[in-house]
Amino acid sequence: MKKTLRLHLLTFVKNAGKLITGTAFAQILPVLFLPVISRLYSPNEFSGLVIFMALASIFFAISNFRLQLAIVQADEERDAIVLLFASIAFGLVLIFITIVCFYLFRSLVDDFVKNLNTKLTLLILSCTILAFSIQQA
Repeated sequence: MKKTLRLHLLTFVKNAGKLITGTAFAQILPVLFLPVISRLYSPNEFSGLVIFMALASIFFAISNFRLQLAIVQADEERDAIVLLFASIAFGLVLIFITIVCFYLFRSLVDDFVKNLNTKLTLLILSCTILAFSIQQA
């Protein structure tokens, strides 16, 4: 009994070590490349990327309403297919809401992101949300 407990503990520590190492590497890598990136791109271009990634991260979190997790747990294939299409539909609804909000608050958006082409950013953001929504589903 003690030997199996020790074996499970060793396996747990080994797997946790892999996760910690991978996460630490993923966090350190952008910091290491930051001097190179800052030399390649101007502050305006870099700030545009940061704004885009911040918006995309917010939209990614809510794009499918986590329905992709329910697809795997569906008992019947028909239910899984309905959840798949509902998940993609929620992504499309989010794109529609985003486009409407961009056009309703156009002057505010233009003031906020002075150095970006807002129409191009909206198009790329919409395509990114759609691709992420389909990929997650």
